[in-house]
Amino acid sequence: MTISSHAFDDSDPGFVDLIRKCIVRRTNGAIRDLDVSLAEGSIVISGRTSRFYVKQLATSAVLDELPIGFLELHNGIEVNHENSSAPIA
Repeated sequence: MTISSHAFDDSDPGFVDLIRKCIVRRTNGAIRDLDVSLAEGSIVISGRTSRFYVKQLATSAVLDELPIGFLELHNGIEVNHENSSAPIA
């Protein structure tokens, strides 16, 4: 579900919700307290996860949905390995 450049409108209230749904779908809901907002022409995402890979998936989800050259992404998702149930290799 890529946002086409002609349909892209970051002032649309559904835009943030669309980005949030893309992140949840890509990460299978592995980000706790996920927040997506717009600030000064940038998409800002935050939340918490136990794996850096999930943070990377969130970045990929957003970038895959935006047309090239639209907005900046600030990924403020915190990675806390202490809460991970899987051993770290």
